[in-house]
Amino acid sequence: MAAYSIDFRQKILSAWQNKEGTQKELAKRFKVSLSFLRDFLRRYRETGEIAARTLLRGSPLEA
Repeated sequence: MAAYSIDFRQKILSAWQNKEGTQKELAKRFKVSLSFLRDFLRRYRETGEIAARTLLRGSPLEA
């Protein structure tokens, strides 16, 4: 599954900052899971970041 775009995340964040609904209402409005919304807002409050987290993969196993 691809990460949500920065533009889409900004729209969600703006709606939340403008108190346009509860987290549950915003999740339904933007068609995202409530857990995504909660995690996204928590990460924004803690770090100020809205970009998707990148996955760091280890080096391939050597035979």
